[in-house]
Order: sequence, then C-alpha cells, then structure tokens
Amino acid sequence: MIKKNQLDDEINLIKLGILLFQNKWKIISPIVILVFSVFVYQMTLTKNFIATTKIKTVTSVLEHNYKFFNKEFNSLFSTKNLKIFDVVPSAVDPLSKEVNSLYFHISKQLLLEDYIEALSEKKLFEEAMIKFEFLDASQYSDEQAYIEAIKRLASSVSIIIKKNKNSEILFANIQFTYHDVEKWKNVLTYVDKLANKFVKQELENKYKSLLSFLKKNREYELENLSLRINNITNDYERETYNRIAYLKEQSEIARGLGIEKNTVEVQTFGNTNTLFSNIKLDAPFYLRGFLAIDKEIALIESRTDKGAFNPKLFNLEQKKRMVEQDKTLERATSLYLSSPLVNNLFYAASTKATATKFYYNNNRNKLLLAAIVIGLIIGLSYVFISEEIQIQKTSRKKN
Repeated sequence: MIKKNQLDDEINLIKLGILLFQNKWKIISPIVILVFSVFVYQMTLTKNFIATTKIKTVTSVLEHNYKFFNKEFNSLFSTKNLKIFDVVPSAVDPLSKEVNSLYFHISKQLLLEDYIEALSEKKLFEEAMIKFEFLDASQYSDEQAYIEAIKRLASSVSIIIKKNKNSEILFANIQFTYHDVEKWKNVLTYVDKLANKFVKQELENKYKSLLSFLKKNREYELENLSLRINNITNDYERETYNRIAYLKEQSEIARGLGIEKNTVEVQTFGNTNTLFSNIKLDAPFYLRGFLAIDKEIALIESRTDKGAFNPKLFNLEQKKRMVEQDKTLERATSLYLSSPLVNNLFYAASTKATATKFYYNNNRNKLLLAAIVIGLIIGLSYVFISEEIQIQKTSRKKN
C-alpha cells in the first residue's frame, strides 16, 4: 500500500513538472511584465541618497590655546581686581566667584554647543538652499509659497546628537536626504562658514558686553569719587569758615576783657620720671588770649594746600588715582586681540563636505524582487486554475 502511494506521488510530481514546463511562458510572462513595469517606474524616480556628515570639534592644540586665554583673561577680573571698580562680584553673575571662570570660559564643548545651536535653528540651511537653488522658484505660485517650501525642505535636515550623563556632547551628525551630491556639498561648506561666523560674533558680543559693563562701572566710580571729593572740599570750606567766625568772636571777647595771653589754669603732676599736665578743657576758649587766637586765624586764612588739613580727602584722592591708573581693561583688550577669537582662521567646529558619507536608497532592489515574486504567483495561479478548468471539462465529457 505504501509503495502504491509513493508511486502515485512520483507520478503526480512528474505530471506537475510536465505541466509547468508546457506552460513556462505563461508563468514567465507576468514576471517579465511586472519587472519591466517596475524598471520603467524606477527610471522616472530621482536617485535619492541619505547624506551623513560628522560635526568635528576643534583640535587639542587650539583647545590648549583657549585654556591659556581663559586663565589669563579671568585672572584680570578676579575679586581683588574688581574692588578697584567698586564692583561686588556676587551682584554680577558673569563675575561671581563661581561663574567668573565660566563666563568667558571657552572650551571645546562650549564651542561645539554654540555651533550646533546655530545649525539647529535651520535659518542657515534656508539661506544656503536659496543660494544654491535647491528648488525651482518658477514652479511656485508666488515668492511666499517658494519660501515656505524652502523652510519645509530645510526643516527636514536632522541634527543627531548623543550626550553622556553629564549632558556633554559625545558626537553630532547632520543627516539629509537629497539627490544632488554637489549641491549638498556646497550647502555644507556654506553653512559651516556661516555657523562659525555666528559663533565668533556671539563670543565677541559677550566680550564687548563684559568690557562695556566694567568700563561704565569705572566711569560711574570715578564720577562718584569726584562728587565725594567735591563734597568733602566744600564741607571743609564751610567748617573753616565756621571755625574762623568762632575764633574771631573769641578774639573779640579776649580783647574786651584785656586777656592778651593764655590764662587757662594748668596743673602739673610729676615725679622724677614722668610729667603730666591737666588742662581744664571746659574753660572758655577766649581765656587763651587774643594773641594766640589771632595767630590761629591768620594761619588758617593763609593755608594754600587745604587738602593737607583734610585727612578724608587724601583717602578719596588715593582711590580715584588707583581707578584712573588701573590698566585691567586695556590689558584685557590686548589679551583678547591676541587670542584665537580674532584670528581669521577661527572655527568653533566643522562639517567637512568631503568627509560626508552618502547612502543610496536600496528600495529599488526590493521592488524588483517583489515584482518577480508577484509575477511568479500570478503565473502559477493562472496555470493551475487553467489546468483545473480543463480537467473539469474533460470529466464532464466522459460522463
């Protein structure tokens, strides 16, 4: 019984092979038609690619230069130096103890973050795509429609960032799908230039803002010191005027009483080693005699250097001179002008168009494979159905 079943299976396989061979063109035809159709369809499509460009940070040599600049620049604005400008560091975030070294702290990470921030807004890509005619403006109804289309295209540019646990950027890539290699390379080169220019300008603005603040603060401090000096000078003049008026009054009293010389009682206590005088300070001033009082008036009126008799004035003039002679701002400017920030070769990060990797879409092969499979299914289905119909017709005739 088993041998009979095996024999029947062998006969059926032979019949199936003969059937397929006899109808080979009926099976091949739908495959050829579908494959040809897919091929024609693919010929009408644009050959797109996915471009991936790595954003590279500055070199270690350049980062070392920035470290030196950070150290020298921030040391100029230490708490000690800022006291000259009467600035309280904690009142100004950029110059507080904690933030002082960070406010103008230029590092590889900071430059990369600023560079990526410039790219992420997509404005630079929009400008570049317009410049290199990524879209044909004549295909749009008006300029507004064209600009909107450019914005949509620019928004499809992806900035892929990977960070560590400390939110530091480990690496960043730019990805974009397009069909013209040269145009995209031109955009990358153009955008890289604009982004670095943007970062440089931002750092310059931060520097200028810091220097402007300190310069204004120095001006205000000098103005305040001048006002205080002027007020103390005026106060001294008024005190001198009051003193002279008082002395003249006491002199008149002494003259009226005929007190020519000092009559203030002095008690002397002493021994072989020490000698003390006890003057009755509560005695009227005119008892000193009009000769002494007139002499004091004459000396006061003859003073040419009144500042020598005003101790408060000396301290203020000394502080004003220190502020005027301080070279912190000038040194900071000189240091800044010699830094990598003003170098024509400055860059915060870079996207090398020549190092871009292009991955072409593999859907073409998938479509062709699908066409072959579907064509084969259609061909086989047609042959089997036709054969079954033929068998049914033959069976009816026999009956």
